[in-house]
Amino acid sequence: MVRRAFDILGIEITKDTRAIKKAYALLSKQYHPEEHPAEWEKLYGAYQAALEYAQTAGELPENEYGNGSSGKGGAATGTEGDGFAGGGGSGAAGETYFDEYAAEAEGDAFSGGDAAGLAGNGFSGENGGAAGAAETETAAGEPVSVSSNATYGTFFQDAQEQWLRKKHLREQFMRQKLRELVSLRWPKAVKAWQQFFDTDLTMDEDEEILLLLLEAIRENALSEKVFYLIMTNMNSRLRFYAEMGDSDRALAAMEIVKYCSGQIPLLHRKAERRRKWIGIPAALAAAFFLLAMTGLHQESVTEGDVSVLAAEYLNEKYGVSDYTAAELETEKIQLIGSNEDRIDSFEIREPESGNIIAYAMRDIEEAEGTFACFDNLQESEIKDAFEKRLNALTGHEEGRLFWDSSFSDSLSGGLENGFFHTKYEGDFDAFIRQETKERSNAPGVMTSFLISDYCSLNGLCDYYLPDPEVETMRERFALTDYTEDPDLQASLRQGAADYQLQIRGVILPKKFFQEKTERAEGKRSGIYVLRDVHGTLGVEPLISFLMLTGWYVNLSPEDEKLLNISSGMYMQPVISMGEGIYGAESTLRGQAFDTDPAWVTGSMVKTENPDSLGLTEEEKEKAVSFRLGDGYALKNDYCLAIDKELYGIADADYRVMVTKQNGFSMDLAGQHLEAEDGTALEKYVSSYGEPGAALKMGDVLDGEGYLFIEYRAADMAEEADIITVINP
Repeated sequence: MVRRAFDILGIEITKDTRAIKKAYALLSKQYHPEEHPAEWEKLYGAYQAALEYAQTAGELPENEYGNGSSGKGGAATGTEGDGFAGGGGSGAAGETYFDEYAAEAEGDAFSGGDAAGLAGNGFSGENGGAAGAAETETAAGEPVSVSSNATYGTFFQDAQEQWLRKKHLREQFMRQKLRELVSLRWPKAVKAWQQFFDTDLTMDEDEEILLLLLEAIRENALSEKVFYLIMTNMNSRLRFYAEMGDSDRALAAMEIVKYCSGQIPLLHRKAERRRKWIGIPAALAAAFFLLAMTGLHQESVTEGDVSVLAAEYLNEKYGVSDYTAAELETEKIQLIGSNEDRIDSFEIREPESGNIIAYAMRDIEEAEGTFACFDNLQESEIKDAFEKRLNALTGHEEGRLFWDSSFSDSLSGGLENGFFHTKYEGDFDAFIRQETKERSNAPGVMTSFLISDYCSLNGLCDYYLPDPEVETMRERFALTDYTEDPDLQASLRQGAADYQLQIRGVILPKKFFQEKTERAEGKRSGIYVLRDVHGTLGVEPLISFLMLTGWYVNLSPEDEKLLNISSGMYMQPVISMGEGIYGAESTLRGQAFDTDPAWVTGSMVKTENPDSLGLTEEEKEKAVSFRLGDGYALKNDYCLAIDKELYGIADADYRVMVTKQNGFSMDLAGQHLEAEDGTALEKYVSSYGEPGAALKMGDVLDGEGYLFIEYRAADMAEEADIITVINP
């Protein structure tokens, strides 16, 4: 990102290439690529981005990721990537792969200021002319020495050139791979994309590679399944990058996740245009419930056979004649886990949109070998009906329901969110009773899963309600008595038992509830439902206890027995952890002390800005830092709310850095990864009312004059993280 590049270089945003190169030359003396590879890589990336900006005609773009996003098809020369327009054209290495690039590039030179071997912007297919190494030119064509100090010697230059060569070859390989992936149609695309994440896109890819992926998915029309696959894979990487304290990669991964999540509801709405309802004879009603258990009775079936079954199922269920086998595309799903050799499972798509509209599955061990079918054509209607029914049950017309109806996922032989067998005809209780029977008899749904990833037969949901008395966050922080509403608890528990799902009641201060639910209006999928809340992970809501006034866990009797968790209201007390700083534990695991957890009162204090941030004098004057005070130790993570006015924090556009005082290392997928002491992570700041905003994802939330941030536990105060807020 351009603004971040100039921050790293320590200068104001400018198009003066002399100033950029001078800043780079001075800083590069401190970070030799062999001794400080991570710091030097970030510095050199910032230098490239700053030079590229200096050579453009326009001003700083609003989207700092958008350094050339047009993407162009057709042939290209050198390394002028040709964009991602459906796989057209080839780069300098043609159709070869990464290992072949290395062999072909033996004669390439990356020294003496020859920048022809590097594409400057990576996305638009234009040669941005980024500098290669020791010498380059200004926009006016005058040569300027980047490293005039002779003490660098050839060792520094050789190390720089080796890094550039490796980086260049890797980018070439990824461009080629992405061009191939975006050109695939859906039958092959899902498997190819998953293989890409399993084998090609490693966990240690740099930010530029992730931005190549972002640009590729933005420039091409991918299927819902592919967007979902990319989103889930990058979501896990986002958490990893956040844990590692890698702000650049975390922000890039977050952009990918947000873009993919935004595409999925759009694709769902496109699929709804196929819904055409007409009246149906009452005599056919029973047939709808039985249809998916009848039909094909043969040991081996083809995808064409399943297309015939699916068309018959959809036409008879909805009383239409719109669907034919020829107009449906069917693919067998390669299952994982215990169902791999036991269940035949197929996904059925609309060819025009590529959207999955139905699943067909059967237990191949049964003699009859009959199929069960589930579709998503009534998803919105059914979920709206459930919200109205639950509001009637609780007596709260204002309640908002966010329901994930999945049972595991399709790759495990389960059901995806939004797919149902039973036709909804206006009576939700009748619908859910019949749907529960169909699901309980469907192949694969009764297989066991890890407790931490368990959900009920009909899924799980969060039910949002405004607090009847608490209006603002300031009032919430002063709340000390959490009084359970027995009527609400009883109605939610009854709903969980009757409908065979988990219901979590989420009670919010009125102002927070209003903003959160208004932003989710019309895009229910924007607010997601947290799944991993049980077992060894502890019990934790999606929204921090600090921001709730009540959290009800309501389980069906089967779930209570399996998970060993009772239905009830769970909360954590709010503690004054410093002047104008409130905190509450993130989970129910507790402080692991016999004393009252309020012993951490006053534990958060102001501190000096970390030197490792490299702040300018001007930034230091505008920055404020916080840390855990001496003599305190946290055994659990806390969510903090910091009073912005009290500490002079700007209304908007401030930056938040978290410095890891105690570095850590870990092994993942055969790779050893480390974060040294002083590693800083820049947190993404968003409004607390955003539908997808969650502290669990590492965001900083802003609302009602407070900065909300999760603060990680540290056994020793001198090793505790430091939070630094940098005002604009």
